[in-house]
Amino acid sequence: MIFALTPVAAGVARYGFADTGALASDFELAMALKPASLALHIASAATFMAVGALQLGPGLRQRHPALHRRLGYVGWSAGLLMGLTGVWLQVAHPWAEGAEWAAQAVRAVMAALLLYWLAAGLRAILNRNVAVHRAHMLRAYVVGAGATTNGVLIGVWVGAGQDLSPNAFAIIMAVGWAGLLLWLETRVIHRGQSSLSSSPGKLKKLSASR
Repeated sequence: MIFALTPVAAGVARYGFADTGALASDFELAMALKPASLALHIASAATFMAVGALQLGPGLRQRHPALHRRLGYVGWSAGLLMGLTGVWLQVAHPWAEGAEWAAQAVRAVMAALLLYWLAAGLRAILNRNVAVHRAHMLRAYVVGAGATTNGVLIGVWVGAGQDLSPNAFAIIMAVGWAGLLLWLETRVIHRGQSSLSSSPGKLKKLSASR
C-alpha cells in the first residue's frame, strides 16, 4: 500500500504547490494551468492504488466475493479516469519542463497499455475468464504503481551525481516500467496461471463467485 501510494503523495504535494503559487519549475507552472485535471488525476490515482491494494489480497476475493466485485468496478472506473486525465495532461502540456518528446512517448505508451489492459480485464471478467482478468488488472495496477519505482531510480541516478538529461529521464522511466512488468509476467502472472491450470476446481470456484 505504501509503495503504491507514494507517487500519489508526490502528486498531492505538487498540486499543493501549484495551488499556493509555490511553483518550483515550469512543469509545476504548466500543471497549475489545468488544476481541475490534475486534481482528478491525483484523486483517481489514489483511489485506483488504494482499491487495487485491497483487491490483491486473496482473503477479500474468497471471503467476500460480492464486495470484491463492487470494489473492482470502483477501482476500474478510477483507473480509467486516471489514464484519461493523464493523457489529457500530456496533450495540454506537451513541451513543459520534464515532458520532452522522449519522456512523453514513454508516458503515451504506458497510458495506452493501461487503458487497453483495463478494457481487456473488464471484458475477461464479463466472460468469466478469471485468470485473464486477473493478469490484465495486475498489469494495469503495475503501470500505476510503477511511478514509485521510477522515482526511486531517478533518485539513485541523481544521488550518484549523474546528470538527469531529458534522454536519461525517459530511459529511466522506460527501464523502471519495463522491469516491473517483466517481473510481474515471469514471477507472478505465469506462476498464478500455472497454479490455476493445475487446480481446475479452484478455477471453477473463482469463476462462479463472479
